[in-house]
Amino acid sequence: MFSTGGFNNLNMMAGMPTTTGLPTGISPGFMAGPNGLNDVMKQLDQMFTQQMKLMNDLLKKLLGTSVNLNTGSGMFPCMDLSAQMASVMKMGKVTDQMISKMASMVTPEASLAALGGFGNGLGNVGTVSAASLGQGTAWGRSLASDALRHSVKGPGGWCYKYVAQALARHGVSVHGASAYMAADQLATKKEFREVKVSQADLKNLPAGAIVVWNKGNGHPHGHISISLGDGREVSDLVRNQITNYGTSYRVFLPNK
Repeated sequence: MFSTGGFNNLNMMAGMPTTTGLPTGISPGFMAGPNGLNDVMKQLDQMFTQQMKLMNDLLKKLLGTSVNLNTGSGMFPCMDLSAQMASVMKMGKVTDQMISKMASMVTPEASLAALGGFGNGLGNVGTVSAASLGQGTAWGRSLASDALRHSVKGPGGWCYKYVAQALARHGVSVHGASAYMAADQLATKKEFREVKVSQADLKNLPAGAIVVWNKGNGHPHGHISISLGDGREVSDLVRNQITNYGTSYRVFLPNK
């Protein structure tokens, strides 16, 4: 029999039927919210669980009657159940269409939120003291010095552009329109390792450490900077290390 484990059986259930179509209450605006994908997954899980229960019931009836082929209901008493099964199976395309539609409606930000979101890559790792991180690495100091040489004086607003250019000159590629997008990319780069550092210790980071602040109210793009190792940060501008941007943050230390 099929399991009724809902979304745990998604691969097995590709193309399986649904009699409900799109769940009620789902709209692009709803799904774009911070918990939109979580809500959709819950509804899909409930729908598939019900769907599998229906299939289980049909199969039980089918197997239960097919062993009695000489009953008074005829030689093939399961034919009506087979017809029901076929009818239900034809609705499998609805499931595929629904999943495709939902996938097109969910924003990348909603997907990140459903997977744990910004700042969740370290799980339960405890916060470490910046003093325990040492003086950094030669590569990190080179990255910081290079970013400092290319910094400018001006109104600001181009932090991601200048940090990305400094990283590119050191063989690390990041992309996207907003600074906060760099966090998940840096988490996959062999040149860096992610650590948890308290806000008070951000000013004590070694040269070359990168701090990425998430987007939030009044900060649609977030912020990114490279530590200079002396209490300052550099991106497009040089300033004192930001320790309270008003959003969550992630810290990445050079590995080489």
